[in-house]
This record gives sequence, structure tokens and C-alpha cells, in this order.
Amino acid sequence: MDLSILLITYNQEKYIRECLDSILMQDIPESYEIVVADDHSTDNTPAIIKEVFNRSNTDYRMLESIKNLGIDKNYQRGFAACKGKYIAVMEGDDYWTDPLRLKKHIAFLDAHRECVLSFNRLILFRQDLGVFSVHHWESSEDFQYFRSNDVAGGYFIGNMSATVIRSSIIQKIKDDFYDLGIGADWGLGIALGQYGLLGKLKETMSVHRVHKEGYWNSSSFKQKQKRLINRIDGYNKYFDYHYNKEFVKYKKTLRIRFLGLPKFLSALLIRFVQKFG
Repeated sequence: MDLSILLITYNQEKYIRECLDSILMQDIPESYEIVVADDHSTDNTPAIIKEVFNRSNTDYRMLESIKNLGIDKNYQRGFAACKGKYIAVMEGDDYWTDPLRLKKHIAFLDAHRECVLSFNRLILFRQDLGVFSVHHWESSEDFQYFRSNDVAGGYFIGNMSATVIRSSIIQKIKDDFYDLGIGADWGLGIALGQYGLLGKLKETMSVHRVHKEGYWNSSSFKQKQKRLINRIDGYNKYFDYHYNKEFVKYKKTLRIRFLGLPKFLSALLIRFVQKFG
């Protein structure tokens, strides 16, 4: 099987239809599957998924959901259930914008065997403000290579819905990684990068929605600060301090951001830290 589309959901009834529509519009390879890992939603998310896929005569598998597992464990069982050569991840409050997105990622990974993962530049949508933004592309090339130490210095992948992963590599991730309990999406990029390069594509082909109902944005300022620091410390320990220099530098830049200084001063201090540590 060429491709598994792994749909990760939890209480996203407000956004799931747009997500599903973006999957259904894809020009998908003939040999594919859709695996739904719903983390025991308490709203109508599972019912909407069934309604949309059944109405469109779309084949899918919905994993059993008898209790809430948490995002890390839900990802773990989702990855384990996928049978495709490649795994395209989609979270239920995000959506794809290019109908050729999946084929473009597969073509890239087929042509670049050195890459274990590809991810596209994404559009950040701040739901409450109605504002869209796109990260600047600095390279003259259509793609860039990154390594684990690059990811350790800051989670620039941005969102798992922007990724397509080689299934053979995700199987190498040890079970204890998913026991970290600190949101394994960032760490997953670091872990996968130990087996090859990460390829970033220039095209913007997905939207990451930021909204108040999300786990991260429903948190207070102090909670965010504590969680980020704990996440860095947890990853640093898990990876046996191999990326300690990058983690320490990133922690310093985060603390500067959390000070609430004027933007120009914050940017100046961050550039100093990035250059001199």
C-alpha cells in the first residue's frame, strides 16, 4: 500500500467538516487507506466523520475508542495501525489547501531517499482574530534540508498536519518515547531526524488553525511557559542530552519572549542569544 492518511481527532466538531473536505478533495494514489484515531471525543466529531465518509462512499477504518488516551498515546496507536509506505498526518482542526499535496510529498520522498520525513510550509490561521500568516521563505531552492539538531533548536515544522512520514522509520521509534506525556509532536521530528534528513517544501499546502479550544491556546501565559520549559527538559533527558546546546539556547530565547519586552528589544536579545548562546 502506497499511503496511509492518519486522521487524529478529539472534540473538533466545529472544524472537522472542513478538515474532511480537504482530504476528500485530494488526488490520492490508488493504493491508500484512511485511518481515524479519535481519542474518545465527547462531542459529535466521530458521528460527523462517519456521516461524511459514508455519504461520499469513502473507505476508512476507525480505531476503537473506549477511553481518552492523550495525544501521545493516540498518535502511537494510530501509527501502529497504518499499513502504507508513507503516512500523511492530519489533525481534525486543520486542513489542506492543495488537491495535489499528497502526490507532491510522495514524489519528493520517492526522489529523495535520504529524507525520512517531508513537511510543507504552512499557513497559520488565528481563528479568533480571523488572521492568516505565512512564514517567510529565505532559500532560493524549492526545498530545504534539516537535521535533528535544527529541530531541537526550535519547533519550526510547526504542525503535524504539514508532514508525510516514511512508515518504515516511524516503526523505529521506541515505545517509551510515547510515554513522555509532554506532547510528542516536536520530539517526533527530532527522533525521526536521527535516521535521515527532514525535507521542507517551499509550497504552502496546509493550514494550521489556532483557536481557544485547543490544548495549547486554552492555557494561561504561565501554563504555556511551564509546559514549554518542561517539554524541553523532558526531550533533553530523553535524547540523553545529545542536543543540550540547542535545547539550552532555545530555552533562553523562550524566556526572553515570555518577558513581554517590546518587540524590537526582544528580537535584538534573541539574535544575540542565537549568535553567541
